[in-house]
Amino acid sequence: MSKRKPEYPADEFNLPNGAIERAGVHRAGRSTWSSLWPFLAVFAITFALGLGAINYLMQVPDSKVGNLIDQVTSGGTNDAGESDGSSEDPEAGATDDGTDAEGDGATDGATTDGGTEGGTDASEEPSDEPTEDAPAEINRNVSVRVVNASTVTGAAARGAEKLTADGFTSVEAANFDQGEKPTASVVYYKGADNKATAERVAELLDIPQVVSADTLRADVSVVLR
Repeated sequence: MSKRKPEYPADEFNLPNGAIERAGVHRAGRSTWSSLWPFLAVFAITFALGLGAINYLMQVPDSKVGNLIDQVTSGGTNDAGESDGSSEDPEAGATDDGTDAEGDGATDGATTDGGTEGGTDASEEPSDEPTEDAPAEINRNVSVRVVNASTVTGAAARGAEKLTADGFTSVEAANFDQGEKPTASVVYYKGADNKATAERVAELLDIPQVVSADTLRADVSVVLR
């Protein structure tokens, strides 16, 4: 009877020549399936956990991850936008529109009916700074009497001509005939309304003194010295 050829190559477990039994045990090599099944098991468990997590997140209301998954599964950004718009509560949209409309109306009404006017009135505070009075108007239609109280013949007539040339319409030239003569030329005016006109007359005739007087024959009287 021939001796069976060993199945495995000789190694340290083999006995020396002449031994009838092996000293160790030889194991067969591992198959491809036995090497891969742990990885496949981990992948399957991970995949199942992922599906479970996705399913849970999709059930949570107002979940950003759930909305993102809806966008991806619905077929793109445009489809997702339509899905988001259709998922919104119509009553909420109506409430927003109504609120905006009513808010705008209330704001406009407040501004038109009194908000602006009231705010303007409230913001206008009296100023402590003195306001400049508008310059008084010169009235060239008042009566002006030029009286010569000097020793120069024709002084009143020449003064009346200057006033007429400036636009005065009612100018009379005369000689001084009553009262006490002033020591210098003076322009008298009757009433505060004629002060600006008297100052204009004094400027034209180069007279520095302008005095208010109640008893005058004309609105403005000039006494030349």
